[in-house]
Amino acid sequence: MKFILYILLVIISVPLTVFCQIDPSRKPTFNPKRVPFTMDITCEGSTINLDDTLKKYTTIEILRLKNVKYIVSTSSSVFENSHVNRIHFYGCSKESISKVLTAFSIKKYIQEIWIKGISWGALPEELALFDKIYILIVDSSGRLNLGGLTRLKAIGVLSIHDSTEIDEFPNYYNPGFRMDSLDMLVDSTNGLPHNTEKIPGLKHIGLGSFNFKSSAFTKAIAEAARCPHLQALRIFSELQIGRAH
Repeated sequence: MKFILYILLVIISVPLTVFCQIDPSRKPTFNPKRVPFTMDITCEGSTINLDDTLKKYTTIEILRLKNVKYIVSTSSSVFENSHVNRIHFYGCSKESISKVLTAFSIKKYIQEIWIKGISWGALPEELALFDKIYILIVDSSGRLNLGGLTRLKAIGVLSIHDSTEIDEFPNYYNPGFRMDSLDMLVDSTNGLPHNTEKIPGLKHIGLGSFNFKSSAFTKAIAEAARCPHLQALRIFSELQIGRAH
């Protein structure tokens, strides 16, 4: 009987030792060093200290930044030791996006970057610091110049969402650049952006529309057929890629 009680005591005490600290009064207290069991976190506000957040919550995989204009502190070492693999920017300033991407690029690879509401009309230059971006989503960014793609090394999926207008893709890219998939909306008059067929390695195209227009899809399909490596063409009632929340 004593042996069974001893085993039960060990089973109960181990979790307390791991997740709590014992103060002199022998009462369990919260251990701030072991807070972090959240998989995602949203930082919202004009000014934030990102280093403090990432040091406190060490298990974050999805980092969302909303309306951030200035970042007091963010460093490569904090990202190097974190589990962050997806970063979402909503209405953030160019400076804050540049700081975060520069610091994170120490890892060289990132699963997903979602940028919503670009106001300066071009992709962030710091995207070129990564060896590969597996999913790049651009959302609600008005007329966007994609000339910055020429400096990138590799993209898995480029997803262009609503309220983002793309006139054309570049004529040339970095040697070795590959983009596996392109997902985008087509409007009532235009098909695919000019030079889509020149995207190296493009195998999959997904087309979506909130207001289905057969003429736009017919034109887009004809243009997709000119892509030399195309393996699959998908048509959606609306885009699904990246719509996790």
